Amino acid sequence: MSDDKVDQKGRCVCGAVEYHVQGDLLFCFLCHCRACSWALSVSPVHLVGVKATMEYTKGQDKVVITKGLGKMILGRCKDCLVPLYQKPEDAPFVALFPPAFHIGGEDSLDQKLPDKYHPKCHMNYENRAMDANDSLPKYKTGPPNNQMNNDGSLIQP
Repeated sequence: MSDDKVDQKGRCVCGAVEYHVQGDLLFCFLCHCRACSWALSVSPVHLVGVKATMEYTKGQDKVVITKGLGKMILGRCKDCLVPLYQKPEDAPFVALFPPAFHIGGEDSLDQKLPDKYHPKCHMNYENRAMDANDSLPKYKTGPPNNQMNNDGSLIQP
């Protein structure tokens, strides 16, 4: 499968909900926005965006949609409350959380994500909880404009 396509299975931590998603890979980044940080109590949030809808292979009746900040919604397992995806309402994509992916099988010691799921940049970096001293590009909004330094200052063109 090409690096611009996703064919991925995942699940919640308790196993009550399992999903399969297939579609176009839209983005892989670390998000520092308030909607992500507040909803998940962590910053940054590693997101993989897929132009697809969720196909539940187990436990669709266990999925509850919760309201996030602004127009953000999250799909969660109602038993363990683990988030399965998030997205702006009416968006044609889902943003998935890679730790929920089935990588190498449940009993495999190799849970390393394939390169195509590694973050390519930081988004909404002005909202960061701390500076990220890595080599990934950082953006105030989206590429290619408003690129920022590790300290959050804008890079002047």
